Amino acid sequence: MRGSYARRYRAPTLKELYIYFVDVNHNIQPNPDLEPEYGHNFDLSVSYNSEREKKIHYSGVDFGMFYNNMHNIIQLALRNNPGSSGAYQYINVLNYNTLGYQATFTYEFYQHLEVALGLGQTGTYFSLEEKSQGLSDYKFSGDINTNIGWSIPEAKLKISAFYKYTGRSWLFTIDENNKVDMGQMGDYHNLDLTILRKFFANKLAVAMGVKNVFNNTNIDITGNVTGGVHTSGDGNSPVNYGRLYFLKLSYTILK
Repeated sequence: MRGSYARRYRAPTLKELYIYFVDVNHNIQPNPDLEPEYGHNFDLSVSYNSEREKKIHYSGVDFGMFYNNMHNIIQLALRNNPGSSGAYQYINVLNYNTLGYQATFTYEFYQHLEVALGLGQTGTYFSLEEKSQGLSDYKFSGDINTNIGWSIPEAKLKISAFYKYTGRSWLFTIDENNKVDMGQMGDYHNLDLTILRKFFANKLAVAMGVKNVFNNTNIDITGNVTGGVHTSGDGNSPVNYGRLYFLKLSYTILK
């Protein structure tokens, strides 16, 4: 069992204050009026693991809870006004709190099977003015991830799959009157597949596979966002470049 407390302070960087980052894929604007951020972090976690039958079977469970209480936190906000489609700007959020948990289960059958399953939920609260909040004021989003690896030692072959579900998430928006609000980005699924084969006394490793099997690129945003659902412009946010195929070769000279 482990518990921790931390207090942090961070001044805005030169990039956040003065540097424009604009190219074909980005439009991030600075804000010279940013103030330093500070806050408190609380963590509590519990871990348990066991090995059985001469270390053939291994299993473990990890569970952790967290709470962050931040003031003047620096965040990117999507500008939601005519002429600034897709533009983001740094802002200060007076009160920004997050709380949640993360649970992970792992199992290993030595040299054959590796399984990991994790799930978690995060609640987000924000306010641009001083006021108290209750649990009902938080906006919650969840995620699930699974990692499975199957090995065939006789063939020096390993097949791996990684799946992650990302629940709806929240982002800040700024309208033409510089009013800050929150929009909602939709949930999505991601899957990566890899095959690994070793040769020449395990010195040569050849890996091939595909990342982002579901070809995620832009995820719809709803709420106070120009364009609405299923539209281009401010109605979506990029999360990935798309599906990617790869081939990787590595050789170990000394072993």
